[in-house]
Amino acid sequence: MTTPNDHEPLAARMRASGLGRYESDVLATVGGHPVYILRSGPAQAGRPRLVLSAGTHGDEPAGVEAVLRLLEGEDPTLASFDWVALPCINPTGSAAGTRENGAGIDINRSFENDAADEARVVKRALGNDAFDLFIECHEDLEATAFYMFECGDGRSALGSRVMADVAQVCPVSHASEIDGMRALEGVIQVDEAFARHGHRSMALYMWRFRARRVLTCEAPGSLPFEQRVTAHMTAIRSALTWASR
Repeated sequence: MTTPNDHEPLAARMRASGLGRYESDVLATVGGHPVYILRSGPAQAGRPRLVLSAGTHGDEPAGVEAVLRLLEGEDPTLASFDWVALPCINPTGSAAGTRENGAGIDINRSFENDAADEARVVKRALGNDAFDLFIECHEDLEATAFYMFECGDGRSALGSRVMADVAQVCPVSHASEIDGMRALEGVIQVDEAFARHGHRSMALYMWRFRARRVLTCEAPGSLPFEQRVTAHMTAIRSALTWASR
């Protein structure tokens, strides 16, 4: 749990719709807080489709800030994509500084059973659309180095390339095992066998049903906030750069 904070400044930034540069809508209001979805606008033929997500856990604020800064700055790496952004899926948790939402539910364990309202409305908003890439930002509050989970075609993996770029701004993990899973230079390749156990998390839900490639970025919670934000922004920019080639 982090210190409770005033969520309204974040909500105001999402509500501002990038000063007209992109679309902003409210998916639902949960516990008095709106859950926003932002879109780049009408799809353009031939452009790859992207989903950016952050704030699934309310005590992981760096990803929220990273996504908002990229959108507000009209980062050029976004220009090649038709994108959908969910900058803060868990606004009640963000306001309280808790991992879970206001009902005490871990949203990232609710995409299979819809136990959390937020998971249900996100799935409904994405509908039956197919996406080329899904990137989500998380924080491991006990970690001292950046790592990521990757789902997708190993022949066109992005993880190692992204980690090489992140290493310029943040320590990256060199552990051979993370969360009980084999890791190589900070990248955990999630295989089909693991995914068949279910899709409780948003990442596994997206991979099984909506996205061809999935990256879950885990910034080290032990590092300063600005460094975590920079690490997330670097990871997203790197992934989009490599994916668009």
